[in-house]
Amino acid sequence: MPSLKRFWILASFGVLAVIFTLNRSPFVSFHDSLSFLLDAETGFNPATNATSHLVYNNFQHLLLLCFPGQNPVFILTWLSVFSSIFALAIFRKLAEEFTGNWKASILSTLALGLSFSWWQQSEIIEVYSFNSFWVCGWLFLVFKDVQESSGKRLPLSFLFWAISILVHIQNILAFPLFVWYFYRSQVVFSRKILSA
Repeated sequence: MPSLKRFWILASFGVLAVIFTLNRSPFVSFHDSLSFLLDAETGFNPATNATSHLVYNNFQHLLLLCFPGQNPVFILTWLSVFSSIFALAIFRKLAEEFTGNWKASILSTLALGLSFSWWQQSEIIEVYSFNSFWVCGWLFLVFKDVQESSGKRLPLSFLFWAISILVHIQNILAFPLFVWYFYRSQVVFSRKILSA
């Protein structure tokens, strides 16, 4: 059974990767793509606000420095494809942990990956697939800690959440969830200390 599961997981992600790759925009697309491309080519920028995404913009510039002379649209759309695939991989694992059913996790991952909004953001120069990677990673760490009633992933989950805020400032809205998770982790940790 594990080989069958592995086959279907790899096949589904292979299909998504091929679709995202074949549909990558060879040109600067709509939305904020042009401003992101301009920021990436201009240089490092320490600003972060609602329209300037510190980690995303500077990571894009770093990628362009690592691949000099390459078409920047080609490089930066690959960032969206890879970020999307990695975010979906975390989502699939989270869905399997949540449902206990690997088939349902594959179907839900395909449904999300092939949805219009996700698909669209995975093939252009845009922050959302990169942001989704950090948010999915953070949610996975929180879910695993809550599931195991442990607080051992608290520092790493805080790091993922902090980076996600610097990727997209909107993630600050998850503050109530982080406060609940932090409080819960401290209570669990205190109970373990008292019971020892």
